[in-house]
Amino acid sequence: MPIDDTRNDLLSDMLNSNPTSFLEGRDFRAFKELDISSGQSLFIEIAVPTDIYLDRIVLDIDAGHARYSSLAGATSTGASVPLPTVFPTNQRSDAGAYTRGLMPSIVDGVTGGIELDVARVKTGQNNQRTSVLEDAVGKRGYPAGTYHLVVENIGTGSVTGVLYAHWAEWP
Repeated sequence: MPIDDTRNDLLSDMLNSNPTSFLEGRDFRAFKELDISSGQSLFIEIAVPTDIYLDRIVLDIDAGHARYSSLAGATSTGASVPLPTVFPTNQRSDAGAYTRGLMPSIVDGVTGGIELDVARVKTGQNNQRTSVLEDAVGKRGYPAGTYHLVVENIGTGSVTGVLYAHWAEWP
């Protein structure tokens, strides 16, 4: 007798070209343009009020040497400014009416936490791109909580580029 497991149904649905979350307006994307001076870091706090599937994180740099990490259980320090570049993936008029729950903010710093993912990117002659997550094999499911993304400049010049993310909310 097969086990009724809605998680398997959700994953199967997400692998379709138009998953339910996309059609219902629960898929989102965000980006942050980077210009990080030598020895400095970018800190993004992500308040997650409901379960999510993180489909993609891409760090695309055109100058410098960067270290990316994601953290669970960390604490933000200093000021917090909402990230303005967050959009629904499906902006068609027939998309479901859904209010985004996940709230990313730029913060001054982070203390503590456990690293969940790490990547390094260094430019040479050409732009460099690393995909921390970019396909079904890399898909991550996260419960409600607070998470942090950190992009550190570990080189001698500025790091410039873009950090991209894509996720689906499953309330």
